[in-house]
Amino acid sequence: MTEQLVLTFPHPKPAHPEIHIATLQEPLLTSDPRIFCAAVDRNGYLGVHNKIYSQPQRLGDLTWNTAHSRNRRIFDDRAGLSAARSVRPYLIQNYPRDMGNGVTNLIREIDVPIQVFMQALGRFPNGVQKLSKKAKTAQSSHPKTSAPP
Repeated sequence: MTEQLVLTFPHPKPAHPEIHIATLQEPLLTSDPRIFCAAVDRNGYLGVHNKIYSQPQRLGDLTWNTAHSRNRRIFDDRAGLSAARSVRPYLIQNYPRDMGNGVTNLIREIDVPIQVFMQALGRFPNGVQKLSKKAKTAQSSHPKTSAPP
């Protein structure tokens, strides 16, 4: 039997910066109707997602893991890397967010840069609007498990 897990990059405990990022992200998520907000580096690595999307993985449950265990993953598809590598003051994009088992949500996302001492460290994607919810299909049009945050 093949175990189905979403590829993650676990650490024994969160690194010190990850703890600080989580304390900044959560209040933003609850302050307005955002769907998500999380910091990614230039490679699309998302170390700390919002609590709702940072649930422990379930062995053999790819659908659950794709929808609820989205932290410590690399989102290296077109939308994820566009968000991570844009040099614009902001980027607004719409994309299908893979939620597992062939279900996708069309999301509008606003990405802004993260800079420390004028050095670009990554981006801060904000899912601001669910445009529509596509019905479950027999075969997902996005087979990769590394969908955007």
